[in-house]
Amino acid sequence: MRIKLASISFPFHSAKRLADYILRVEEGVWWALALGTGIGLMLIYGQVDIVGRDWRVMYRPATLADDFLVFPGVANPLYIKFLFYPLAVLPTLAGYAGILALNVVSYRMIAYFSGINKWLIFPSFPALWMLVYGQIDGLVALGVALGAWALREKKPYIQGIAILLLMLKPHVGGVLALVFFVWQKDWRALVISGMVIGLSLWVGGPNWPIAWVRRLLAEAAQASRHEGFAGVENSFNNIGLFPYGLLFWIFVLWRYPYEEKIAPIVASSILSMPYAGNYSLLSVMAGALPGWVYPLFSMPFLGWIGYKLVVLAPIIVVLRPVVKYHWGSMRRQNTLA
Repeated sequence: MRIKLASISFPFHSAKRLADYILRVEEGVWWALALGTGIGLMLIYGQVDIVGRDWRVMYRPATLADDFLVFPGVANPLYIKFLFYPLAVLPTLAGYAGILALNVVSYRMIAYFSGINKWLIFPSFPALWMLVYGQIDGLVALGVALGAWALREKKPYIQGIAILLLMLKPHVGGVLALVFFVWQKDWRALVISGMVIGLSLWVGGPNWPIAWVRRLLAEAAQASRHEGFAGVENSFNNIGLFPYGLLFWIFVLWRYPYEEKIAPIVASSILSMPYAGNYSLLSVMAGALPGWVYPLFSMPFLGWIGYKLVVLAPIIVVLRPVVKYHWGSMRRQNTLA
């Protein structure tokens, strides 16, 4: 019995078409997993306390009370109202769904602008944590990736958007926002950010930046007494090492290519704080690191020991380029000798 292979229809006439099809399927699987996770969280909303807690307890009430400068646990710039208010006027669950959608889209955009594999961003531990709690660090991490892309592509207007995103969590992205502006060397980076801040001054009054800075300093002073490396009330998910974490800035100042300083700057910002949640490590991950580093950020999946060890991830990020270039320089010198 003979089988005529010629009669069998094969839908892919080239390796390129097959590769394109596989990529489309893989993209669809990623979106299905990310959106499916969000839908699953919405289904158990109200049954598990931690699901949507930060949106329900802090961000939404602060928005509706128009009280970002005093409300407990909230120390974001006033212009975040422009993002939160349309979500806050919705039912709580619908607003939480909006936060989930913003984070998922941010995860994909981070991978696109940084050029890293999207699977390294989601489902990582920091990314999942933010979805569960309804946090906004996905937007801050997007600011890291977007700012680096704007710098490479010389897009100063886009840099202005990145600066706004980074300043949503100034203890994470504040230093990098300033560094991006200095590296960009273009006043046009202030156009979009200046317009948004100007609008917020008109809405919230000219004194809100001063009141906001005072709030940040007060929060930092309180956290330094209770949190940090030796804090008696140090939270289990805190990776801030203040005051010892300030020493890591020495390694950031080491001479090596500036594009490799982005992730270490964010990592040093986090380590030098009295308090920084481990979910904020997503902003470090957005700095386009070697693939072997990314699993370190998900060590909390291992349980309490992982929560303790995950602080090694930002430390490695800070030290890696110094070791890389210092060791490489020593090797070249030995070769020449």
